[in-house]
This record gives sequence, C-alpha cells and structure tokens, in this order.
Amino acid sequence: SSTATPYNVTLYESGRGDYITVDGCTSCSASSTVPFTFPQSLANGATYAVTVTTQPGLGTITCTVANATGTISGGNVTNVDVSCPPPTWSVGGTVTGLPSLASVGLQDTVSTNSVTVTNSSADAAYPGFTIDSADATGASYNIVVTSSPTNYTCTVTNGSGSVPVNSNGNLVNANNVQVACAHNPLTVGGTVTWENTLSSAATNVIANLLLNGQYATAASAANVPAATTANGTTTNGTATSSFTFSQSLTYQSAWAVSVQSVTSGWTCQLTNASGTSITANVTNVQVTCTN
Repeated sequence: SSTATPYNVTLYESGRGDYITVDGCTSCSASSTVPFTFPQSLANGATYAVTVTTQPGLGTITCTVANATGTISGGNVTNVDVSCPPPTWSVGGTVTGLPSLASVGLQDTVSTNSVTVTNSSADAAYPGFTIDSADATGASYNIVVTSSPTNYTCTVTNGSGSVPVNSNGNLVNANNVQVACAHNPLTVGGTVTWENTLSSAATNVIANLLLNGQYATAASAANVPAATTANGTTTNGTATSSFTFSQSLTYQSAWAVSVQSVTSGWTCQLTNASGTSITANVTNVQVTCTN
C-alpha cells in the first residue's frame, strides 16, 4: 500500500519490467492508504525489485519503498510498502530596517514553526530568513511577528497565502515575505522656567514654541510669584511648566526648538534645544524666560 498524496506515484518492478501508477487519492485523508498490484505475474522462484520512478512532485516530498526486493516463494507478495511522508515547503523572505545585532521573532501560525532573525552585520545589512513549513492539507502559510527589538515595530507584507505552483503544476517555495522594521516615532519636550524679577506677581504668562519651525506647542504659568528681597538680596519669583510637542519625529532625524512668541515684557533663552540625530525621546530642552 502507499500513503496517500495529492499526486500520482509511478512504481517500477524489475522482474518483468512493469510500470504502475498509484492514484494519489486527492480526496483521501493524509493517513489513507491506496493498494496496488502489478498487472504482470511472476513465476515461482523469480526475483523482483520495486522502485519509485516518478516522485509526486509536491514540494520536498520523497517516497521510499520498504520490502522492495525478494523472491517469489509459492504465493503472492503483498507486503511491499511505499511510504510518502507529509510534504514540506520553505517559506521565507527578507528583513529590512533591523538594526545591527538586533533580532526579530517570526512564526508561521499554520505550521507553528518559528525562527529568530538576527542582524549580525555591523553595517546593518538586510538578513534573509527561511521557515520550514509542513502542511499536508493545503500548503498555506501565515507569517506573523512574535517579537521586535526594543523601541522598534516590525510589520509583515506578503505574509500569508498558499505556496505557489510552477508551470509543471508542482508546489515551489514561497520566498517573497517582507518584514520591515522601523524605530518607533520619538518626541521632543522639556521645561519652561519663569523667573519674575518684579515686585508684583505675574499672571497667565505663555511661551509659544516651535519644533523644526513648523510644529507648535505652548507652555504657560497661571501665576509667577513676585521677587522678594531679604537682607539686601533679591530672589526672583519662579514657576515651571513642562511641554511635549504632539508631533513625533522619525528615528535619527534632525530637530530644533525655537520660541515663536512670549508674553509681552518677557524674553526667553534656550539650552539643549537642538540635535542632528534623534535616537531617543528628548525631555531635557530648557527654556528660561525672564521679565
């Protein structure tokens, strides 16, 4: 008997030079068996050898023969067994945007096979990957991301479908899965310190700020205490307010904070206000405003 496969298997018996094609039984389950008998009989005492001359042509499936040789000894031979294991296919592709020495975890949810792809190159090259996927019922696949590098998000394109068929009708590997990793967007923010030098409190002061000359936010203080004098020493009244621009920036982009306008009578100075390549959220921009 032969384990059912979606294609036919051709067997050859050397004793009489007979060929026979075993029906793959496409409607049978994976564990089905299909009996076969060569049409030509052999004389008692004749030797025989059964070989597979045509494989199913389905992915990497290879049929083998057990009890394939022997001598006719007073009865029919019925224990030749052709075994065709479940087929396997390769599903793979490339990963882009993965930083040097970082890894992304991938899984085929159909076969449940998984792989960890690591970019071991110092120049952040684009590594390829392969997931060995076995699916005897439909040759389908669905690749998903199971883990991404810290502060990165990885997405999959062409991640699901059926293994393609070539011009001969045979299934071939699917190698066009694309995984794109990108650093999560980054934000810029900091603190405005208000220093009141006058003897009366200041109320409802506001500084309008710009990021890269176009994205606006504001920082305000409802009350800045009056300056105080003790023993001939004047201490400015202070208040603080924090800010974060709602517009995020892409990884390694340049950034600069500027003051667009401020409440009349006040002037502002900035420190830590620009950078040529943002690689983490910026929280230490300092704006100091005095009157």
